[in-house]
Amino acid sequence: MRGEEGACLLLRPESLRVNPADDAPAGAALNFLKGTLGRVLYQGPVTQYLIDVDGAPEGAPAWSASVSSAEHLAQRLDAGARVVISWDPLQSRD
Repeated sequence: MRGEEGACLLLRPESLRVNPADDAPAGAALNFLKGTLGRVLYQGPVTQYLIDVDGAPEGAPAWSASVSSAEHLAQRLDAGARVVISWDPLQSRD
C-alpha cells in the first residue's frame, strides 16, 4: 500500500537478513534499509533484533528480525551497531 509519504511494508522477521552497515547486500535484486540495532534479544536457538530504521517517523515501531543464534554469534552485532536490513524482492508485494 503506497501513501503520499512512503510505503507500508509487511515482511516476516525470518525473511530479513541483518548485516553490519559496511557489509552492503550483494546484488541489485535485494531490497534494503539502513538503521541502528536497538536491542538484541537472545531466545535460545533464535536471536531477535529490534532495529531503528533511518528516516522512520518519530515514534515508529522498530523493525524486528529473527536470526539463528549461531548466525548472531558469527556476526557479533551489539546494540548501537549500524546495520543493513535486506530481503529478497520475492518476499514482498505491492
